[in-house]
Amino acid sequence: AEDQALEWVLCAERKGVVVKPHISGKPGYALDEIIRTAKKLGPSGMIAMASQSGPMSSVILGSLTRQVLREAPCPVLVLHPHQEK
Repeated sequence: AEDQALEWVLCAERKGVVVKPHISGKPGYALDEIIRTAKKLGPSGMIAMASQSGPMSSVILGSLTRQVLREAPCPVLVLHPHQEK
């Protein structure tokens, strides 16, 4: 997750976007931590999340993405990572 986040940060910075990544290993529900962090950033913040494909990933992470989209107090960007075949 940290390596992927660093790639996104570097890509955004090359395009002039200021990014402050947040990766948490705290126990608990991911949704609660994402929303809590977004509220700290305020309305000028934005959440960027990666979508996943595949049956199990879609069920677990797709559900989280949908919940974040519904509850976020700020814009949410859903990234679709490139998949190598």
